[in-house]
Amino acid sequence: MGQTIETVIEKRIQKTVRPLTHQDDDALYSLQRANQDFYDLFLDHHLTKREAVNDLDEKPMNSAAGQKHYLGIFDGETLVATLDLVVDYPLPQVAWIGQFMWRPQTVSSTTAKRWLAAVLETLRELETVQVQLLVLDRDVKAQKFWPALGFSAVQKTQTMVMEQPISATIYQLNMLR
Repeated sequence: MGQTIETVIEKRIQKTVRPLTHQDDDALYSLQRANQDFYDLFLDHHLTKREAVNDLDEKPMNSAAGQKHYLGIFDGETLVATLDLVVDYPLPQVAWIGQFMWRPQTVSSTTAKRWLAAVLETLRELETVQVQLLVLDRDVKAQKFWPALGFSAVQKTQTMVMEQPISATIYQLNMLR
């Protein structure tokens, strides 16, 4: 392909897309605070800045640093969405979406779905055959959002969130046409 995943996505959605770093901590914290309702599903307190930026440094077990892409989507200078994506994980030709979050005051769910469709098309070009993600059973919004994009619930599981077990479901999208 010769281009980075973020440059391909950027061309498709016509927004600035780049990897997030700790220089973006304040913007990342602001965007995630705008989604406190999500964090209320598993936190008994308001999201802290440290919790918000933790994913910048985390990578899944048995993955290499180059597999993880923590991307920010910007409208001008404003961070309006994030995508935590791990390619070739947990298996080759499988992509894992750790998180896709947008600023609800700025980005509609219709726009978010359009952006995610561009991400999925990019993954398809990279010969990804499946995309997987985890949805907390308490997250009613996500249970509607992901199936609208063609994802199906495939397996019930338990996950640890902030050191507590929470019921969740793995969703999957088969990319082969």
